[in-house]
Amino acid sequence: MSGETYTYISLRRDRVAELERRAKRADALESQRRLLERQEQARAAEARRLQKRLTDNEARYERHVRSLGREMQSLEKATKQRFDEQRRAYQKGLAEAVERQRAYTDTQFKTLDARMSRLDTRLSHEITRVDERVSALADQVRQDLGTQRQEYLDLFEQQHRHFDEALRQQGAVLQGNIDALADAMRQRLHNEQELASEWIDNLQQELDFIRDRYRHEQFTPGELARLEQRLQLARANLAQGVYQSAIAGGQEAFLQAHQLRERLELEELRWEHLRQAAHESATAALLFLDEHSLIQYQLDTDQALEVEVDYWTEGRWQDLRARLAPILAQSADPDIALSAEALTARRAEADALADEALALVAMARNAAFSAIQRRDIQELILERLERLGYQHLDSTYEAEDARRAYHMKLRNGNGEEMVTIVAPTGEDFANQVTFDFFDHSPNQQVREERLKLIREQIEAEGEMTVGRMECDPAYATTNGPDARRDFARVRGTGAQS
Repeated sequence: MSGETYTYISLRRDRVAELERRAKRADALESQRRLLERQEQARAAEARRLQKRLTDNEARYERHVRSLGREMQSLEKATKQRFDEQRRAYQKGLAEAVERQRAYTDTQFKTLDARMSRLDTRLSHEITRVDERVSALADQVRQDLGTQRQEYLDLFEQQHRHFDEALRQQGAVLQGNIDALADAMRQRLHNEQELASEWIDNLQQELDFIRDRYRHEQFTPGELARLEQRLQLARANLAQGVYQSAIAGGQEAFLQAHQLRERLELEELRWEHLRQAAHESATAALLFLDEHSLIQYQLDTDQALEVEVDYWTEGRWQDLRARLAPILAQSADPDIALSAEALTARRAEADALADEALALVAMARNAAFSAIQRRDIQELILERLERLGYQHLDSTYEAEDARRAYHMKLRNGNGEEMVTIVAPTGEDFANQVTFDFFDHSPNQQVREERLKLIREQIEAEGEMTVGRMECDPAYATTNGPDARRDFARVRGTGAQS
């Protein structure tokens, strides 16, 4: 029997389950209240910013209308009335989609503890690798709220279809309005030169407004430049006295410019709602990260456990925050040149990060519980081995880091020492225990008898389950590695377990 023997040991599953049941977040309701309150504050600030933007846009449009001639003002009045009706219907649908999304994020906050409990139950029966567990937890979270999320995604898609239909309807109505405008202008003006000049001036004002008001290169790249070329061609025809061509070219280009403006108006509206959706998801994820960085669990009436999620997840919490930061910054900036598709992708990324954050909270809590379990196992081992004459000399987490192995040094009545190390295996609530013997005269038969007694004592009351014991052949006839009982080293630089 070698000087180092290892086995797998764990608390009975019902004891683990009892620990989980006892652990309740100390301020769960208060945390939920804070999250919902901060989310509403963020939404109110976003609503104020959006309202200011709409007010500024309306003022610019009114100035544009006042600069037009009588017929053009009449056209704008008819166009605006029709367009406002379409925009209200389109915006109502988009607002419903955003509201569904808000309800979804609020539900995430409100049901956190219930979903955490379900995930913990799942974990207590499924032992997997750490990375696989994160993925499985995220999948479970997505499944829990998948139906609700799909509702608002379907609404966004439905509004995109309405958007295309609205543009088609506008084109037909606008053509009739432009024809009526042309008739009115012919009756008022005296000759073709004046008529051509009027069309060219109207076209110039329309293009100037588009250039100043809309992100035309982002939504319709090259379209404004193409119309400006047609404007120059109409001007050239006017200068050369080819008035019919100038009139026809100016009128057709004006119709296309007006159609472009209406398209850009709806594109801006759709883009703004997609940006809001991405910002809603990113903000919700950030609030969740802020609120759950440090969590206090009440184990019983007089014992609490404070869990720092980043520490217990080996830095994954801060890594997740770093991945969220650019999404939050981009979705918060109304002037950023992201496409509608890119904004949709950012929203999906933020939702996925929120799911991952929830999984990391579960992982951190279970890692902290596992650390408590390693200490509890050592305490139970000590309790049992004291019956065999061992006394406690020292104990500590490796490198004084609770995420690592828990070391304990014992000595029997003969002055011989033993070090037990309970080390995590990378799986929740599963541990490897190493017994290192430091005898005056190593004797295989004596150690075999001692291990037999140790095992009997550990399993005596059914508190722990011990796996098959194996000896390290490197220490077949010697004591365990001497560095193992140097607890100053174990505390300072860590030891290989």
